[in-house]
Amino acid sequence: MKSNRVIFSAQDIFALACGGCVTLIIILIMNRDYPFVGHDYRYFIPHLIDTNLYIRLNGLSIQWYTPSFGGGLPAFPNPQHIEYSIVQGLSFFINPWAAILLSTAGISLIGYYFFFKLLQQKLELDWMSSTLGAMFFLGNGFYIEHLIVGHLGYQLFPLSAVVLYALIDTRNPYLFNSALIAIVIALITHQAGFYFLIILILSLSMALPILFLYKPLMFNLKQITRTAITSMILSVTMIASKVYAIYAFMQHFPRQLFDAYDIGLLQGMIGLFAQLFGVMLLSPILILTRQNPEFLAGAFNNITGTSYGIWEIDTGLSPVLVIILFISLAGAIRSIRTNTKPNVTRSQGLSFILLMLAMWITAEMTLEKGSIFTFTKQLPFLRSLHVNVRFAAAFILPLTIVGAFQYHRYFLKNPRPWLFSVSVLITGLSLLSFFSFSNKVHSRDFSVIASSALHEEIQRGMTFPVTDITDTALAGWNGFAEHSSLYKPYEPIFGYELESFTPDIHPGKIRETSDGYFNMTNPVSLVFPEVNNLYPFERIKVSEREKLEIFLKRGQPEWNMPPTQKILNTLSLVTLIFNMGILFITAARIKTVIRSKSHN
Repeated sequence: MKSNRVIFSAQDIFALACGGCVTLIIILIMNRDYPFVGHDYRYFIPHLIDTNLYIRLNGLSIQWYTPSFGGGLPAFPNPQHIEYSIVQGLSFFINPWAAILLSTAGISLIGYYFFFKLLQQKLELDWMSSTLGAMFFLGNGFYIEHLIVGHLGYQLFPLSAVVLYALIDTRNPYLFNSALIAIVIALITHQAGFYFLIILILSLSMALPILFLYKPLMFNLKQITRTAITSMILSVTMIASKVYAIYAFMQHFPRQLFDAYDIGLLQGMIGLFAQLFGVMLLSPILILTRQNPEFLAGAFNNITGTSYGIWEIDTGLSPVLVIILFISLAGAIRSIRTNTKPNVTRSQGLSFILLMLAMWITAEMTLEKGSIFTFTKQLPFLRSLHVNVRFAAAFILPLTIVGAFQYHRYFLKNPRPWLFSVSVLITGLSLLSFFSFSNKVHSRDFSVIASSALHEEIQRGMTFPVTDITDTALAGWNGFAEHSSLYKPYEPIFGYELESFTPDIHPGKIRETSDGYFNMTNPVSLVFPEVNNLYPFERIKVSEREKLEIFLKRGQPEWNMPPTQKILNTLSLVTLIFNMGILFITAARIKTVIRSKSHN
């Protein structure tokens, strides 16, 4: 018994080391051109600094509005405001870029570990297949590409493994699993918004039928249903405050955008397969044939019929996983041809139908074609989503599970450690494909030097009260001006060209007055204008000088909000405390049980 424990421990450590290597490579890819990083970090890093200042001055209360951007804008009601996130918490202590790298590493390892345990514990796959599956799951093009360019919301992608693990887990109490799922959903809502929530729902709708088809005895349908319903209730109540605030804001700025993929269904499906092949498979081929791998950016556009950057289109799987899936597909086709009377139970048939339906819906969402997509596009919040090629990422989780299954079946019949070693090596080396692109491909042109310097000044006690509205190119590029508010902010909710941004302010001193107003937008007019008797972009009245001074010092004036928002604020806080309490109490009980067993 003792030797078996040592072997298992060594295998576990090796599996975690593989996850550490994948995580390290991802961090090196992100940090390759330091101090220059992906272009969209110029949105998130200045907002991390701004919220950091707010928390230092006001504690952990909600930052409803900020004077730092656009002459006064909503903060919490903005779907991209990430005050309640892991990276924001870390940026309170270390500079924003270091916080981004550290939180990415931590989240990656958590996701890797839960996916590994999902395969090894729940599905009872061998440790080699579980290790490879976890590497496939973490090292995908969708996750890496978005981290490169600065789409910080997708930093939470690995946590989808936590949700799936907790959903099918039967060892821990269902209330513990429900609370864990609810907290992950809340993190996603506060940081990633609705894109990732849809991707997660689509992923789970495919993954669950696959898990049932593979191992139906693993499913305790009663517990899974109870966990799903409870976690849904806890999630909705915990994010209710944020969702209502976003809805109020977007009522006035709906940002209804639509993609136009002028291609047929056949080319669309080919484009979807191209997205899944991705950079890690195609770039090495181009390099070996002495072609420029940057050719892929234009090639992806032509195949998919889109005009987006490669970071939006590349959802690439590991080359090893792609090979496994093709071999599995060939084997399945051969099995169907030879087996004239497949032995399929009623429940398996239903699971297969649900799987096909989920795949079809995901394909429709990705290609922007079909009746289901046409219906869902009219729903609240979904009207503002576009770049539908992102929804191809929903296939990553289920395809990775299928690949791990197939590896496990092969290893049972052919236990070959050398093949495992080669697969691990190729999986790791394929990640290096992202180093083959120049910094222009991902627009790595935002320098983090200024943000690091600002963080040091804030650590020394500087608060930077706002006095001016500036329109200088340098301030706009840095994203955060020390004592100024940016006249033209980088804020996509108003349109990529600020089409809906029509303020009545002008560059100059904020305390200047004209027509009974200061030169500062009243930000509550963009979220709750009705209950404050305002119209959108109305400036702060001269009669509200005290509120202006509080706002400029980064406080929150007592502007009115609807009673519904107040009730939901309390409800979300109470649910958060309840969920955290459940996690701590259950963890303490489990720890006590383990200690008592070890003593006995």
